[in-house]
Amino acid sequence: MMASSPTKANYILMKIKIAITIIVFSAFLQVLISPLRGYVNLNTSTAVGYLAYLSYMAVCSHLFSKKVSIDVIAAYILIGICLVQFPIRIISFNSSLFTLPDMLSHILGALSFYLYLKLKGIYRWVFPFLLFLTVTFIVTKGYVLWGDILDNKAGEINENKIIDYWAKDRNGLMVKGTDFNTKLVLLDFWFIGCKPCYEEFPEFQKVYNEYKNNVDVKIIALNLPVKDDKTNEAFDLLKQKGYSFPCLILESNKKAETFGVKTCPTTVLLDKNRKIIFRGRLSEAEKFIKEILN
Repeated sequence: MMASSPTKANYILMKIKIAITIIVFSAFLQVLISPLRGYVNLNTSTAVGYLAYLSYMAVCSHLFSKKVSIDVIAAYILIGICLVQFPIRIISFNSSLFTLPDMLSHILGALSFYLYLKLKGIYRWVFPFLLFLTVTFIVTKGYVLWGDILDNKAGEINENKIIDYWAKDRNGLMVKGTDFNTKLVLLDFWFIGCKPCYEEFPEFQKVYNEYKNNVDVKIIALNLPVKDDKTNEAFDLLKQKGYSFPCLILESNKKAETFGVKTCPTTVLLDKNRKIIFRGRLSEAEKFIKEILN
């Protein structure tokens, strides 16, 4: 009886150490991934997070599955994610809603390898693959659709605040919003790593061609800078792809929040007083311009 007590105590201590180790490193992984958003776009950061937690689940199962079940390991990883994510999302609920798919992708990463271990036969491949496809959708299309839901992009907007902003042209000269004295200013927000943005550019070029000689409309592709962007990279990319519409680089990424832009591509229409009258998809903006001008 006396000999079994220390053994039981050691067993409990071992379980506690394993729990703390998995939870702490899971939380640390959250902290490690978050700064990536300052250097790469959110889509890339989300993909990295998915792969990181898939790998972390694999490592933890290899190290600890003989001592604790994979169900418990998965639960500890989830706790680590929630310890970092929940306080941030409670404190900054509205501002953190847009990155909710990012958190979901981290969970799906761990869940993918968990299902691979848990299931048998063809199911151990099918369900993780479906989760992989889900994350692929989030990275390629999901943020645009999620942004639409959050912004409730119905088109016409009545916002009374005047937008003050400046941007940089290819020669490094600063252009202010007050420099545009046209009846309408159409701004198409994009960034270099945004695949949906490039898919929209042919249509944006058509809109520019239609209104480039119209004195009442100014059309600009407004690039959101990322830290790893090279000098004039945005301008060079557009030129290489054969686009001729005007491009400016916004003063900072954060300035996009002033326009209510949470995802790219997003089209914003300003009136002559620099007030937002439309925010949404380019196709809807075209219709809105025709209604105003006609």
